[in-house]
Amino acid sequence: MARDGFAATTEQVARAAGVSQPYVIRLFGGKRELMLAVLERAVDRVLATFAEVPGGAGADHRLAVAYGGLLDDRDLLLVLLQGFVASGDEEVGRITRRALAAAHHSYVEATGNDGEPARKFLASGLLMTILTAVHAREHRGEDAAVDAMVDCAFGALPSGGAPS
Repeated sequence: MARDGFAATTEQVARAAGVSQPYVIRLFGGKRELMLAVLERAVDRVLATFAEVPGGAGADHRLAVAYGGLLDDRDLLLVLLQGFVASGDEEVGRITRRALAAAHHSYVEATGNDGEPARKFLASGLLMTILTAVHAREHRGEDAAVDAMVDCAFGALPSGGAPS
């Protein structure tokens, strides 16, 4: 479901999971319910990672490094993006809006900063997500503007803090 979103069939999902298609249907009820469960799990993983970051001085950097590390999991990244794309569905939209609100809350709680710093943090995270999805770091040198965005989004992170 990470790569194909709603275009994936329950048969494809079952095959990838090594189970039968009827088992997937019995567990989730259908493809929509499966997509919602997968998206909820991805969002919960991001939020749990943020919750583990100690607050105080330097928390903004630690949060960025923690999120950058999550982007190593391409399936997680793609599930999040599929959720944003499918947010026209009311339930998917509710999940993705909750994710953004909770990420904002996590940032404010850890750093004590609201307003512009929180907006920049969330915007940088979304930029990191998109740049990772399009393999921008692997294609450095193709376009100076994209390279500048990579430097902006990932430049302050240690080399191990985000996918390369």
